[in-house]
Amino acid sequence: MGALDKDALTIIVPTYNRAHTLPRAIDSVLRQTDGRWRLIIVDDGSMDNTPALMREYQDVRIAYDRYQPNRGASHARNRGANQAQTNYIAFLDSDDEFLPDAVEIILKTLKKDRHMHWMYLFPCIDSTTKKLIGRLPDKNHAPVTYLDVLTEKYESETVHVVRQQAFEHYNFNEDFLSYERTFWYSVYKYLGPGLFCIFPVRTYYRDTTGGSIMQFVSSKEPSAFDNSKRQSKAYLDQFGEDLLRVNRRAYFGELQKLGIAHLYLREYAAAQNGCWG
Repeated sequence: MGALDKDALTIIVPTYNRAHTLPRAIDSVLRQTDGRWRLIIVDDGSMDNTPALMREYQDVRIAYDRYQPNRGASHARNRGANQAQTNYIAFLDSDDEFLPDAVEIILKTLKKDRHMHWMYLFPCIDSTTKKLIGRLPDKNHAPVTYLDVLTEKYESETVHVVRQQAFEHYNFNEDFLSYERTFWYSVYKYLGPGLFCIFPVRTYYRDTTGGSIMQFVSSKEPSAFDNSKRQSKAYLDQFGEDLLRVNRRAYFGELQKLGIAHLYLREYAAAQNGCWG
């Protein structure tokens, strides 16, 4: 991948059967105004022509890691993070794209902040409306604390840029195909606050299909509800007491989600007994 620059940005793209959208993500990185990046494509057991597609990309800054069988996006993210050799990591979905100055904005933010935070957040633009997504801070470089996250102070589709060392403490939960929330919350709670930059770096596409994760979560199969139940329970086990104390609406919303999964799975006793089970 060429000479190592620890201050470059590693971009991790997990993918599964997304050969039809993956070039959009890769080409957007290749078009960056700042070339100080490393790109790791983690192929989570694709059965389409992703391997053939990747042979077309010969840039030494791009690494392609393919394995079998499919183990889910959480495993792919952890695997990519463990391969990163730079100080900071960004994650990009294989159906989205970075804006041309994304790396430039991110690296300037890190330099200005002198790498003081564990995590940085950057907003996204909706591919259809071309508008910023969600509720953003009023000023640039606003701190984001664990309390801010629990109270949903900023609700937005974001790019997370995280210090690589965070993975020495926490990982994405591989008990689920794709579940990011407990990792981010753990970083906020135990490692420290993040910093929100108001300049967008990514275009978010809402209407793409083809990956196993999207197909899985949109299905009504019992396994999907079982996955939803286990995700809610893992989240509440780790952060439920804090959430109940500062955001009762979100807490009981998560309990309701858990109860619905219990009912669909015909686990009536668990649904009746406070939805825990």
